[in-house]
Amino acid sequence: MRSQVYAEIDWEREQAGVAAIDDILRQVIRSPVRPQFSRFLAHFQRVQQFEVDQTGFSAMMLYFLYAVGVMSDAKRVVGIGLYAGISFCTLTAGARDANGDEVQGLGLDENPDHVAASRLNAHRSGLDNLIEFIAGPPRIALGAVKAPIDLFMLDVHHPVREKDDYLPLARQATPLMRPGSILLAHDACVPRWQGVIDELVGFLRGSGCYDGPWTLPVDSTGILVAVRR
Repeated sequence: MRSQVYAEIDWEREQAGVAAIDDILRQVIRSPVRPQFSRFLAHFQRVQQFEVDQTGFSAMMLYFLYAVGVMSDAKRVVGIGLYAGISFCTLTAGARDANGDEVQGLGLDENPDHVAASRLNAHRSGLDNLIEFIAGPPRIALGAVKAPIDLFMLDVHHPVREKDDYLPLARQATPLMRPGSILLAHDACVPRWQGVIDELVGFLRGSGCYDGPWTLPVDSTGILVAVRR
């Protein structure tokens, strides 16, 4: 079924929030670049045609991810945990709009149905030539990834482990990330997973490898951002 979850968005009313996100990211990422909203809107209109029955990503969170993709100057984007690919396609679309066909995306998920849905939606958003999708255990797939990673997003949700893989995956990815690369972790404001987020924050602060992290309440789920030193 095609997405109806974003059907009623009035972006003219959301421009103050868009500007606030741009300002926050300029401080966190230290980028002078400002996303072109018209290009985000073109991508968002494609998202409205995605095959998806539900999503944990608000429209404003999608703008945040798109803006990160643009402002990070990323060429190598890796995302773990896809569901239907809305967030990962949006992150990669921002990177593509900044760096064109130099961008390479790699989306990983244990669930082959999620990978199939994400691949279909990447085609709908015109990104299928830039993104490779792999179904399988994320730690094994990530072990085959070569440095550098410019932009790394965690949104795993295993049916048993839930988000317990956040910390080991962050540890595994850290040596692959170049200075200035961005780590994102979704659901940073959800009380149910606060223990997982606290462990991740402890690692990011204690490792000496990152600036931050910052927990940003873009919407009720929130997102964590850290910048590799």
